[in-house]
Amino acid sequence: MAGGNPPIRSVATGALAALWLLAAPAGAGVTFREVETVQRPGAPDERQVRDVAAEGDSCRITQVESADPVAPAGTWLLVTPNDAFVVDPARRTLAPLVPTDLLPAESAAGDEAEVAITGVTLELLVDERGQPVLGLPTRYSVHRLRYVAQAPGAQPVQHEERHETWATALPWLEQVPGGWRAWRVAEDAGAAGARRELRAALDSLHGDGFILRHVVERREGPADAGNVTARVQREVTTLSEQLLPPETFERPAGYEIEEYLAPPPSSPEVGAPEPATPAPDGAGSGGG
Repeated sequence: MAGGNPPIRSVATGALAALWLLAAPAGAGVTFREVETVQRPGAPDERQVRDVAAEGDSCRITQVESADPVAPAGTWLLVTPNDAFVVDPARRTLAPLVPTDLLPAESAAGDEAEVAITGVTLELLVDERGQPVLGLPTRYSVHRLRYVAQAPGAQPVQHEERHETWATALPWLEQVPGGWRAWRVAEDAGAAGARRELRAALDSLHGDGFILRHVVERREGPADAGNVTARVQREVTTLSEQLLPPETFERPAGYEIEEYLAPPPSSPEVGAPEPATPAPDGAGSGGG
């Protein structure tokens, strides 16, 4: 996990949860591992394992296991208040993400997206005390999200998502780190393909605190009768408070900047990449 400092407090087993009542050092961040499984009808399960270091509006997401050919295992995502990159240490490259992909929900310029999103509604179905996760108390919520998506020249499609969340308040954090929250919302909303209303709805799921477990069931078709297209389950399996050194969120020096996300060397090429340009000197010393 990025940073390398020993954790101030760890709740991997929940044994030290009571210590969270003590005051935390100013500026403490959070490191955690998230395990995600995606199930789709007729397809093999997809598994992602991410090690995350987050503090304020910055986060670093290392792909430990990945089914994504664009961001395979060993790569990491770097999100800062100014930019975002996929970092590939094996190829020594930085691939910029579209800036609007990671803007806060209220700032996203999604109105120009190719897929029109309308009729966004979010309904709270359950809000109660949840079972402990990692020995921590949680708030259990169930939300139903509905919206209509229409691609150019296609018929509108009704979408419905059921979101179950188990969230907790971390005493050393006043709020969920903004960089992690923005990345998670962008991913769930389809990045730049989502209007700000959809992003705002997904962003509100984080209002109960840090999400330790999240189960999503996605359907397409008539309301209450659509076909299940995916089931996503995420769980935080380790969680620590940690003082993160500044280099955790710095761009590695000497890496080449690509114009777009290219496939890894073992994947079929999708076209000749644009000439890469060296990263400017002094861009940072964070390791790859």
